[in-house]
Amino acid sequence: MIDLGVILAGGQGRRLGGLDKARVTLGGAALHEIAAGKISGLCRSIVVVAPDKPDWADAAGIGFVPDATGAGGHVLGPAGGLLGAVRSLASRAPEGRLVTVPVDAPFFPASIVSTLLEAQGEHPGAVASANGRLQPVFGVWSASILEGLEHLVLQANERALHRIVDRLGAAVIDIGAGEDAFLNINTPEDLAHARILAGKA
Repeated sequence: MIDLGVILAGGQGRRLGGLDKARVTLGGAALHEIAAGKISGLCRSIVVVAPDKPDWADAAGIGFVPDATGAGGHVLGPAGGLLGAVRSLASRAPEGRLVTVPVDAPFFPASIVSTLLEAQGEHPGAVASANGRLQPVFGVWSASILEGLEHLVLQANERALHRIVDRLGAAVIDIGAGEDAFLNINTPEDLAHARILAGKA
């Protein structure tokens, strides 16, 4: 059992006309419901990490953790989301682990949590790769990375998750999923394609 399930929802949906991506529906379910449903069975609790608390979080029974920010409240992107999540984990379970998934990739395999958890071994984390591409927002991480992560993000100004993965020494696991398993819904075209895929499921 993983201590904390984390739904990363920091994107502002600019390319979707400012839509709250977490509320976009596929097959009658909102994206945040799809993400939570796929990880809930293996997590003691679930939180959403975002700049501000989403208005759907309480009704969904999901906690909230704010993105970590830099000096002057500077937005740090996905790295800030990961840092905020790890800080929250370390405060409640210093020996614990968390799993991160993005809110806007509804077709990821539900088995990914177990796969990453099993593959982590003695590594500080394990992240997914599929079809030759790293998918660093899908990861299992130990609370023990907090000090190193804070240094990378806040002192070394590292924002790229793929470099953070490398510098922290996380394992990279080939998930072997289909071409659309990690489709991110960022544009109207992505959303149209996702609705076609959902209709075929």
